[in-house]
Formats: sequence, structure tokens, C-alpha cells
Amino acid sequence: MGDIKNDFSWSKSRDECLTTCPRRYYYQYYGYWGGWKRDAEPSVREIYILKNLNTIPLWAGQKVHECIDHTIQNFRWGQPGLEQERVLDVTLKRMRQEWVNSFHGRYRQQPKSCALFEHEYGTSRGEDDWRDAAAHVERCLRTFYSSPVCERLAALPQDAWLEAEEWANFYLDGVKIWVKLDCAFREFDEDGSRVVIYDWKTGKRAVADSSLQLSCYALYASARWRADPARVVAREYNLYHDEEREFPVNAADLDATTTYIRARFEDMWLLLEDRELNTPRPEEAFARTDVLERCERCNFKRVCRPELADAAEVAPGEMPR
Repeated sequence: MGDIKNDFSWSKSRDECLTTCPRRYYYQYYGYWGGWKRDAEPSVREIYILKNLNTIPLWAGQKVHECIDHTIQNFRWGQPGLEQERVLDVTLKRMRQEWVNSFHGRYRQQPKSCALFEHEYGTSRGEDDWRDAAAHVERCLRTFYSSPVCERLAALPQDAWLEAEEWANFYLDGVKIWVKLDCAFREFDEDGSRVVIYDWKTGKRAVADSSLQLSCYALYASARWRADPARVVAREYNLYHDEEREFPVNAADLDATTTYIRARFEDMWLLLEDRELNTPRPEEAFARTDVLERCERCNFKRVCRPELADAAEVAPGEMPR
């Protein structure tokens, strides 16, 4: 098997990373490359390990998504979902084991295992963080499994399903655009069929404007299923607050999103030595942010601003009981 290529692509998360801090963008998409190899340079291996860190809230959100995805896959194939209490029991047991593995730093030998930012940088509150994460996941899952949305998904015929929690892409001007729809299906009304896309949110706080993300989903639906933008509906469901919002899509929205993405290609290409090979300019060409609050929350502060990482070093907290 040949070496994996680091091809240029665009995604909303990649775009946000560059906007937040070009140096972080360098580490996240270029500096880590090859760090999984046994003969990787120690500095590259370190960046690769740090790239895989997750904050506790993001990790909790992933656990919610994984559970819902498992249930949806059962629905897609005509199978009933697991009983709610069974789902919660299995999920919390797995989370506890992942927490223990992260606490002991096992991700440094197995970088793809659970790696929590708060354990790496010694900022975990131990038992309090564990209880908060477990309670958050339980609340979100109970909301989903008790919701009309879950009931509606369980009742869908198998041929109505389009996609669920799969990395997918479409092309714009020859550039691969990555999206990951939490679930998508067709539903029918008096005007025919339309594509419905759901995006699960798990945060306690209101998220920033998500119209760009949802417009990207609609662009994908148009490219993948030839859907008329006027017949695409994107719905955002915050499971922590049990709030659902619907975002109708129109052609003007998609044109604006396409224009924005094309402009961002140009910004990213300016940081490349070779566009065809996706070869980045030297690390120094990627400016560090001046907003130190961002650095405090950055996975890569150990290699980028070690003085901030060293200052944060404390015991990782107690193990959850």
C-alpha cells in the first residue's frame, strides 16, 4: 500500500481553524502529517498526538452522536432501537473506561484512543468534570429518545433514508468539499418529495450562526441527490435544550455560500508552496494569533506556546469512582 496523500480540500471546520489562528491551521492540517508512522520525527509525532485531543464537552457530544447514529442505523435497516436505559448504561460504562484511559495518558502510546485536553494540560476538575460530562450525555440522550423526532425517524420506511453520520463530499471548481450530515431522508407532501437534513447540537450555550454549515449541507444535497434547493429543509435540534429550528434554503443562499467558499480557497492557497501537491509554506509563514485566550484553549500550545502549557501543569484531578 502506497503512502497516503495529503490532498487539499475544504470544510467548515478547516475554514474556522484558519480564521481562528493560521499557526493552528498549519499544525492541524500539515504539521502532523506522518506522525502516525513508527519512524516519525519526535516533533511530528507530538503534533499528531496533540491534534487528536478533545475537550471534555466535545467528547461528550461525540458520545451522544455515536449513540444516536447507532440507533438510526437500526432504523435504516428496519430494526428497533435499543431500550433507552440499556443505551445509557452501555454508553456511560464506555465513557468511564475512556476517561480512565485518558487519565493515564494511554493516548501517548495509542493516539487514536480517547485523549482529553484537560488531562493533557492538567486542567481537569476530576470527579466534578466526570459527573458533569456523564449528566450532560444522559440529558441529551433522554431528550432524543423521548422526542417526536426519534419517533418520526423510527417510522420512516427504509427507502426514505438517504444518509446518516457518514463523511461525504462534493466538488466545487475541482476542490473536494467535506460534509458530515447527522441524518438525511426524503419526506413527501402535496408538492412531492423533499430532502430533510438534521443536525444534532449538544451544547449548553447557543452556537454561533450555523447557516454556513447548513447551506453546505444543502449544496451537498443538490450535488448528490439533484435536489431542488427550494425542496431542501435543514433542521437543527439542540438536545440539551430540546429546541428545534428549521432553516429553509433558497438558491440565493447557495450562491452566497459558493461565493464565500471560493474566496476561502484563495486564502488557503496563499499559504502553499505548491498548490498541486498541497505543499505548505514553512511553519513561520503561518502567523500565530495575538488573542492569547485562544491559545489557552488550543491543542497545540505545548509546541507553539510552551510557556502557557507549562504554566497550566497541575495534577489531572482524581479518578472518577
